[in-house]
Amino acid sequence: MASIYDLTLQHRERLLRGEKKAASGLIDLYKTSYRDTQSRLQDLQDRIRAARAAGEEISTFWLIREQRYRALLDQIDSSLADFTARAGIDINKQVGDAAGIATEDASEALALVDPSFSRLNRTAAEIQVSSVTAPRSPIDLLLRRASVAGAAAAREALTTNLVAGVGVRQTATALRDALGVPLTKALTISRTETLRAYRTAAIQRYRDSSLITGYRWLSAKSGRSCPACLALDGRIFGLHEAFPAHVNCRCVATPFFEGMPEPLTTGREWLSRQPKQVQEDILGTEGADLYRRGLLSLDDFVETHNDPIWGVSVRAASTKQAKISAAGR
Repeated sequence: MASIYDLTLQHRERLLRGEKKAASGLIDLYKTSYRDTQSRLQDLQDRIRAARAAGEEISTFWLIREQRYRALLDQIDSSLADFTARAGIDINKQVGDAAGIATEDASEALALVDPSFSRLNRTAAEIQVSSVTAPRSPIDLLLRRASVAGAAAAREALTTNLVAGVGVRQTATALRDALGVPLTKALTISRTETLRAYRTAAIQRYRDSSLITGYRWLSAKSGRSCPACLALDGRIFGLHEAFPAHVNCRCVATPFFEGMPEPLTTGREWLSRQPKQVQEDILGTEGADLYRRGLLSLDDFVETHNDPIWGVSVRAASTKQAKISAAGR
């Protein structure tokens, strides 16, 4: 059985070849994202005009957000045109006016705003659309199990919010409303699937490079980090390997090429320098004690799970399981 990574990448290939059924998902995403972003821009401009009419100072944050929405509209329009040209699809009748509408109001006081503030990650958009529309999609099945009626709205929230650069918490709110699940579960789905799309897209881009030969695992280093992620921090993986993230994983895949310098501090080194309380937050009281005494290594807290649907993932092992692993060394 193909894993979610295989299904997603296979569907993306069909999408990029312009197969009508696969391509329609990305076209719909761009159309919906354009309309949603345009609506957000209009609402923001209304607030700016109202504030200006009331003699209030216009927030720099509002101006930056306005620039961000404008940049996204341009990039969505460009991406849609480029995709349909490559795929050989005539979408003039499908798209109507949405993708061709240009924002007319001149932007004010934005000369100092960094134009790179907003970037549309086209590969991530393709990955996210493919992951929820592929035949036998595990994500689609997950959403339908939560709510058959709300699955379509949930799929739209996952895809359009990624294009719009909406944060995982705002996406989680939309998922909660669509699926009728607790916010904690909605946040888990939002964070896991949004970051999965970005990581998969990053690795796909690395594969397209003649210079990059692998990817390096980069973990957040804090008291909230899991021991498995810290153990893998700095490890190099081949580009043929899917990123073995666990649910709610915050780690990222950074590019690696020959001659690249080693990271300044790996997760192992970082944890060894932390005070007792931080080590206990991560490993538990007993686990941290055994770790400091040299009876357990960080590798003992890594558990690998291979699911036929969701693929390979690593997760933190319990202290009990870590002791079993250490005994088997």
